[in-house]
Amino acid sequence: MLSISIDYCSARYDNTTPRNMFLLDFAIHVIDLTQFLFGDVESVFAFTRDHHAYAVSLRFASGAVGTVNLNDGRSFSIPTEEAEITANGGNFMTVHNSSIWRITENSKPVEWREPPTFTSQGDSGRETGHLTELEDFVAALKEKRSMTRSQIYESYKSMVFHDAIRSSAETGQIVNPVYEEM
Repeated sequence: MLSISIDYCSARYDNTTPRNMFLLDFAIHVIDLTQFLFGDVESVFAFTRDHHAYAVSLRFASGAVGTVNLNDGRSFSIPTEEAEITANGGNFMTVHNSSIWRITENSKPVEWREPPTFTSQGDSGRETGHLTELEDFVAALKEKRSMTRSQIYESYKSMVFHDAIRSSAETGQIVNPVYEEM
């Protein structure tokens, strides 16, 4: 993997208590996703505008790089999320609002999906909701697995990444997250 670029935004948050902090309540989803897709974050450099907007630059342990734009100046009713992932050799993927995407392999388009709706509300819960996670939870119960595929250690690492963004935004310094081993 070479790079990831994500734009993930919502309507305004109060940002007055830990329960209504935009970065923790809303943006944590993309923080989880970024590490899930690219692995551990090695370095974080972030700017913030009053905790309502974050511009984040990343370097991953793999050497890949990324940028993340997070802000609460848009809307809850109109989806505004974009993700672009680039690998070597003309391989990349662009995802728009969880329902429109294009995938290119070896510089040739291999998959393109563009539903005829403006918002994602007409799609199934698999594309735009949490149906896949719920199915995995039910399967874990049926299979008597001790946990689903999303383990608590991954959530811990997401919180370390979250804290690195906050710290960098507050100090104006590059932060190198440290993940304690389980």
